Amino acid sequence: MKRISLLAAVAVACVFTACKKDEEKPKSTSELLMAKSWKITAYTEQVGSAAATDEYASADACLKDNIYKFEASNKFTTDEGTTKCDPTDPQSVSGNWALTNSDKTLTAVAVDQATFTSFELTGSIDEISASKFVLSESETAGGTTTVSKTTFTAQ
Repeated sequence: MKRISLLAAVAVACVFTACKKDEEKPKSTSELLMAKSWKITAYTEQVGSAAATDEYASADACLKDNIYKFEASNKFTTDEGTTKCDPTDPQSVSGNWALTNSDKTLTAVAVDQATFTSFELTGSIDEISASKFVLSESETAGGTTTVSKTTFTAQ
């Protein structure tokens, strides 16, 4: 009887220790950016002390379906999606991306030499997760500061 109780106790102990989850190491900003393709799902601008305005709501549909991809070796690609604003624009444009300032600042530039089409993303990463990231950019002109916030959602 003691032998059965001892075996049962050992079996129960093995079950509980075998089920212990391995703790996942948090992903770096680079890993999070490269894990998915991204679409812009919100864009606001705040001029001076005025309330931020939703600029995304009035954006053309041809901009809302664009896809942004951050790849290994710091390759960056922007794709027009299913709707192009100008039929003569290339479907996709490639370039490079980089993180600086302890992975808090993103710069991504894509250029098509044949059509002189270019696209640039630059700003501070305010928030990043596996499902979204928020990029903000601040510009001062004539003593007035404009803060733009772009929200990207993973696809």
